[in-house]
Amino acid sequence: MELRLVFAAAIFLGSYLPLSIILLVQDLKVDLFSRPFCSTLRQMSSECELPFNNSGLSIGFALCCLACFLTTVFVIWCKQEPQSITIIESKQIPTGLSRVEWTLT
Repeated sequence: MELRLVFAAAIFLGSYLPLSIILLVQDLKVDLFSRPFCSTLRQMSSECELPFNNSGLSIGFALCCLACFLTTVFVIWCKQEPQSITIIESKQIPTGLSRVEWTLT
């Protein structure tokens, strides 16, 4: 499977989706939840405020990670081909880290 740079970047940024959601939740201003909900854009510009300290950064990062995650899932879904793997033989290979020899002088 050959990955291009754009898809590698999408996989990388998409893996940060859980972190971006955590940061988005940590950026909330809890005291703004008591205000009424703004239903129109005209009302939003004068009386309403987004309940985030850094709304551009937190929402932008979360949306970017979500878009990259959805792109990754879509590409994997499109590229899935039915494959069957048959294991013919397996062999245990010991590691060299488990054997230590000591000499005392």
